[in-house]
Amino acid sequence: MGRKRLTPEEIAKKAPEKSFDDDITGIDDAPISKPITANTQRLYDRRWSLWVEYTKTHPSANPHDMQTAKHFVEFLACGAEGVDSDKPNVSSVRMYWSQFVSAWNRQTSNPISKEATELITYYIQDHLQKKLALTLACEVALDPI
Repeated sequence: MGRKRLTPEEIAKKAPEKSFDDDITGIDDAPISKPITANTQRLYDRRWSLWVEYTKTHPSANPHDMQTAKHFVEFLACGAEGVDSDKPNVSSVRMYWSQFVSAWNRQTSNPISKEATELITYYIQDHLQKKLALTLACEVALDPI
């Protein structure tokens, strides 16, 4: 037949008996990030350091601002090299943007939304690809920026 289902009142009575602490003050409201590998952390740190470098000449930069985000991905694209050319491919620039967003979201309490991330991805795939003549081939950048 199975176990008897406890009522909410019974659960509330039993929880403290099993070490439930009703005091919420010892719990912070910080988001919990998925654990990542050391290599992924290294990539995130690299993107973060590029953001720090970018802000030296753009001190009021904010990646939540579309104009800034577009300008920053152009900075990333122009600083990278491809395998067969002096330009990276679209996939590499998208990867750099994604890594930056992940780094930003881990480093700050003001995450970049999925919608904004997606809009910049479309910008890379279309406008930036045409503007910088980025390759569409499936190559990997020689020296990831």
